[in-house]
Amino acid sequence: MGEDGGLLLVRLPDADTSGQCRLSPYDLSCKGRSTPMLWFYDTVLDVEKLTAALEAVLAKGYAVLCGRYAAPETEGGTPLAVDLNNKGVVLYLGTATVDTPHLPPYTEQPLSSAIQTQGYNTSAQTQWLPPKEPMDPDKGNPEAPILALKVTTISGACSGTAIGMLVQHGVVDADSMIVFMKNWAECYRGQETLSVPPSHDRRVEQWQLHGAECPPKPDAFRIRAVPAGEAPLPEFVPVMPRIMGPQVCVLPIDKTTLSTWKNEAQRATGTEDFLFSQDDVLTARVWRALARTRCEQLEISCDSDEVTTCSRASNFRQRCSPALDEGYCANGVCQVWTQMSVKELLREDESMVAAVAKTLRTDLSAHTSEVVKQRAQWLSWQQRQGCRTIQMFDANALTFILSSWMFDWEGADFNARPVGYDHAAHTPIVAVFVPRKGVGEGKLSGGVNVYTCGTEAAVKRFSELLLSK
Repeated sequence: MGEDGGLLLVRLPDADTSGQCRLSPYDLSCKGRSTPMLWFYDTVLDVEKLTAALEAVLAKGYAVLCGRYAAPETEGGTPLAVDLNNKGVVLYLGTATVDTPHLPPYTEQPLSSAIQTQGYNTSAQTQWLPPKEPMDPDKGNPEAPILALKVTTISGACSGTAIGMLVQHGVVDADSMIVFMKNWAECYRGQETLSVPPSHDRRVEQWQLHGAECPPKPDAFRIRAVPAGEAPLPEFVPVMPRIMGPQVCVLPIDKTTLSTWKNEAQRATGTEDFLFSQDDVLTARVWRALARTRCEQLEISCDSDEVTTCSRASNFRQRCSPALDEGYCANGVCQVWTQMSVKELLREDESMVAAVAKTLRTDLSAHTSEVVKQRAQWLSWQQRQGCRTIQMFDANALTFILSSWMFDWEGADFNARPVGYDHAAHTPIVAVFVPRKGVGEGKLSGGVNVYTCGTEAAVKRFSELLLSK
């Protein structure tokens, strides 16, 4: 470890710095932004012990997080690999005073309380996170860290510890980093062997075509290739001033409500032959609420034939054949797109939520191992030509990314379970589902927190619509 002002660079002892980690087509397709995550503890954790445990967990298979992006193979292109040069994970150490009786002050709410929208400004999270420069946006900077962490020791009316993370989405996804946090906590607790060791078999060779001709683009694959040198601007840039806002809303949906919504939708289908999940129904309701809110913001008629898209993150670790390892330390996610006209999606019909959930389930079921491979081969060919592969949107920001981060956040147990956890990946085209803090040892039994952001009026309207019949 080496000190540099107010931070530590945590490196691997005696590491070989000559290798590379080849990034998968899905890694490169996710490149663009870093992923922020937060954990809060009502215990003051031992910072020296945390630092030693971080060095220990990195040495057990996380050299990629200590590396830096390699130089791109084509001029103006995107980096295709991480140099395992052991430049280190950046660890910031800080202190803060909190004068409220709860941690974290902006998400604390008893499980027994009635559904009530909570909110905060995005700036409320800034002090707990590592500085975003130079990691976000991700420009493939070979000097920028892959992973930065911040540990804040809290005093005041409530004492405790906050751990903030910023990691490049072009290297790993949220699933990978939840596993990393659990492994770091195991090292802190003195465990010698990791319960879920990281796996770096990114199947690059199996997912890559070396021919001179581009393979056919898979059906319904809403990704576009942007040649090197061109700015990959999203299609909705012109309406951003009208929809941007710093207000985040957190809607806590308890398990009983989720179950009720699912049962109502199942009954509305009139058959037990087609089953969908609580996540399908929640996604359908959130999509409808987001789309109606956007139409009201931009004065688009709810009878419009304009197309709206649900871009649903699908974790394909278990969809692949053979399945990817549980500790797959990379991006094991790709979007699944469902499209409807605004008029169809927002139709006032008691069976409409069920109809949307059924369509979502059908599209998700079509995301098979063969589709994962076909998409990877098209992505790989484009990326090797120097192109950026990015998601397609639309002019009125009616494409919504819905991501379910229903992972074991509570497994980050540093001899103390978190009293709260949060994500900070907020944009007005995204809604994220995060498990509410559970009841009982290691159980994610508290329901779901639904996050979205934008203007104060927009998030208030979204909340009203999501909770209405």
